[in-house]
Amino acid sequence: MDAPTRTEEARRSARSPALWAGVLVPPAAWFAQLLVADLLYELGCAPGGGGGVVFGLGVEVWSFLVGVVAAVATIVAGAFTYRAWRRTATGPHEPTWSVRAREMGWWGLVSVGIYLLIIVFGLFPPLVMGRCPAPL
Repeated sequence: MDAPTRTEEARRSARSPALWAGVLVPPAAWFAQLLVADLLYELGCAPGGGGGVVFGLGVEVWSFLVGVVAAVATIVAGAFTYRAWRRTATGPHEPTWSVRAREMGWWGLVSVGIYLLIIVFGLFPPLVMGRCPAPL
């Protein structure tokens, strides 16, 4: 049996971009959803802002689409992280970097699950809110 190449070792280590994707992409996607969706409502519903229409679509449609893109990005990051996590389970069990990589993969999957739940819940307000809700 041949010794693993540097590329295979890097894929199984904590330096793997797929493992980092599970840790970094979900919170970034949620932050982008929160920021862009709120900004769309602020700009589209402001006086002189077009009455809730941005580029020909209502702000609620744009807000929903931003949420869908954030959910898809999180799911894709989760798929990459799951694949990398499974790959770390088959590698050599050395005491430091392999354990760190497995733990990073596991917590990346947990991060994907938590943030996907938050992003999915963020998809519902645009469905029930009107185009430009009245201020409180």
